Amino acid sequence: MPARAATPLVMVGDRKQAIYTFRGADPASFELFSADVVRLGGAEERLDTSYRSTPALVRSINSLGEQLFGSQYEPLAARGDVAPAPSGGAMQWLSVASHGGGRLADTMAEAHGLASWVRARCEAGTPPQSF
Repeated sequence: MPARAATPLVMVGDRKQAIYTFRGADPASFELFSADVVRLGGAEERLDTSYRSTPALVRSINSLGEQLFGSQYEPLAARGDVAPAPSGGAMQWLSVASHGGGRLADTMAEAHGLASWVRARCEAGTPPQSF
């Protein structure tokens, strides 16, 4: 049987998706797979520029990433010609206390907290498209 030509394979992954460990993501698996690809002759190319997020949002994401992952965090750069962010912060942290009722209760508390935040902003006259 004649030898088959190698077929190119392109895979996309993002170490930042490690935040999904609560959904079963395994950051160690990503690292091991990436190392195997390189060991077997593949190339790893890092894409570190956000082409659709505003610079203010990228700064906020980088700040959060550094807090969560420390020195292992790989910061993003914002492409310069992205439209400016609307007035106000690019990201806001909403803290909702856990009531100890389990995952469903915590999810419902988070949903109610977010709905209350949105309602308060709308009642204060802030148009929904601005946040």
